[in-house]
Amino acid sequence: MPTVPPKVHLNALSGGQLLTVLGAATRVLLDSTRTEDIVIGEELTAQAQLRHLLDRGVFGHRRGARASGVTT
Repeated sequence: MPTVPPKVHLNALSGGQLLTVLGAATRVLLDSTRTEDIVIGEELTAQAQLRHLLDRGVFGHRRGARASGVTT
């Protein structure tokens, strides 16, 4: 059975954070040398995804830990 990758939960971003990510993505699309903007977008979206996983207890049991790459 094929594994489905977890969805990214951008709805966990606040309105201001979402605007920051969209602005950073726009600037990178206009000028690919804007690596600091890539980092901004990556950090904010990673925080939202981690918050989603932590809220659902994914790291709290063996199955979730194994699926997310965390070893005990």
